[in-house]
Amino acid sequence: MKKSHKLSVFLMKPTVNNFVDGLKSNYSDYNQYPIKQQVGAEGLIIVGKTRKNVSGWKTLLQQGTDTPLESLENSSNRALVFFKISGRVFALAFGYGKHILNEELIEREFGLRTALNLVDTEEFISIDKANLSDLTVLTKTQSSRKNLSQRHLIWIL
Repeated sequence: MKKSHKLSVFLMKPTVNNFVDGLKSNYSDYNQYPIKQQVGAEGLIIVGKTRKNVSGWKTLLQQGTDTPLESLENSSNRALVFFKISGRVFALAFGYGKHILNEELIEREFGLRTALNLVDTEEFISIDKANLSDLTVLTKTQSSRKNLSQRHLIWIL
């Protein structure tokens, strides 16, 4: 069976024309790779350089034993795939890639609007939405009608 991947897709605001403009302004520790022509869209792959850090809590744990602890390094991989369709820039985030996007340049509720345009809204009785940022906001919207064929939609942005 073919492996599937869960994708996080972000629509960048219309002011983003150059792919690297979608990155945080102070982020420069990356390599870039052009997307091959066969893909059929203009695009760029951004791969952040992996940093390895010793866990901050290793020292605390080491104080509790005389036996040297094994290496406790954290590594954070991050990548983005930018592509342009109909003049708009989209970003696919992999690993910690979302954290290098300029949050102010992301179109809010793009995923929710897309999902609602793809489904029959008459079949849903409730939508649970989580807007993930520094402060996570959970919202529930519920219909006053109830029908056994109706379903619940959970959407995380």
